[in-house]
Amino acid sequence: GAVRTMTRAPVPCDACAHGVARLYCAADDAKLCLRCDRTVHNANKFAEKHSRRWLCEMCAHACAEVMRENEDGVTGTTTCEACDRAHGSGRAVALRAFHECAMSDEAYRAVGKGMKQTRRGRPSNKSKSEGQALDA
Repeated sequence: GAVRTMTRAPVPCDACAHGVARLYCAADDAKLCLRCDRTVHNANKFAEKHSRRWLCEMCAHACAEVMRENEDGVTGTTTCEACDRAHGSGRAVALRAFHECAMSDEAYRAVGKGMKQTRRGRPSNKSKSEGQALDA
């Protein structure tokens, strides 16, 4: 069987407070959404060197140690050691810390184009659910 999906409420990004934290930067002691990771770690040559780790998709609090293949055989779920022991099965790949931004230049530009705000605070060319999906 595959790993279950997140069991706890998503953790908010420490930088923007509205995005969902997806990774952890030990140098900044911060849990960041993909958008803020890109902004923070592209700020200067020192920040670019910060090592980051994915957060566990099950508990959303610990750093992920492995990625377990989902039942579809295409996608995977990142899990910490404790969640993997409790719920993991199937093929797994060990995860390492990384320095590259998790969001590509192309994806970042696409997100930026969609962030023209209306008075209600929603992106002007996306529905509310599509805008939230970027931070999911």
